[in-house]
Amino acid sequence: MTRRLRGPLAGALAGLLVLGTAGPAAGQLDARTEPVVTGPLSPIGDGKKCRATKYEVEGDVVARGKVCLFLYEFDPEEEDDDERDYGVMWAQSNVDTTGGWCAFKVHTEVYVPDGMPLHARVPPAQEIHKRKKVVWKLSVDAEGHAAQDASVKKGLTLYRRELDRARRDAGDGLDLVRLTWRGKTAQKLGFVSGFEVSWPEDEGPPDEVPFRAEYPITEC
Repeated sequence: MTRRLRGPLAGALAGLLVLGTAGPAAGQLDARTEPVVTGPLSPIGDGKKCRATKYEVEGDVVARGKVCLFLYEFDPEEEDDDERDYGVMWAQSNVDTTGGWCAFKVHTEVYVPDGMPLHARVPPAQEIHKRKKVVWKLSVDAEGHAAQDASVKKGLTLYRRELDRARRDAGDGLDLVRLTWRGKTAQKLGFVSGFEVSWPEDEGPPDEVPFRAEYPITEC
């Protein structure tokens, strides 16, 4: 019988920050590295938070996951919306398996305030027919109010079979924004999920943005 493991949540709401995990394969995105940012975007707070976890079987590590969240604010002086300010939430994740184990599903999740608008997002839902290198770029224009546009982008390698996007009520005043990859591979995986958001000018950006990656694995 093929074994499957579920449970570890990289960046779970009560997760522990873990540093120094093994890096991804050459050519694959490293969740910890900054995306390329252009235009009037500046980091919010620390700018980046990263968390990680692992699966062990009989004392051996068979999978590791990392997820990082980058938060940016669009300079209010560079847009003319008198009611709302704008920003970007950008998540990056890795899943690495070894020892005859494969990832077959990876969720990259960000929890946003209930009702917060998502004005633009990357990547789109799609079928992936073969391994390919891509660059995902999010263009940010403050809903047409920007005097100068901004962008966030990152390159990575995708593996077949599909990407899906979803948003749903998560309770406690939060909505879950989820990117899901489905397939089956022992290759090192990398993902991004980015979106332009806005908030009332007099409220400021959210104080906390929970995030996590979930990655059940199976014997290959």
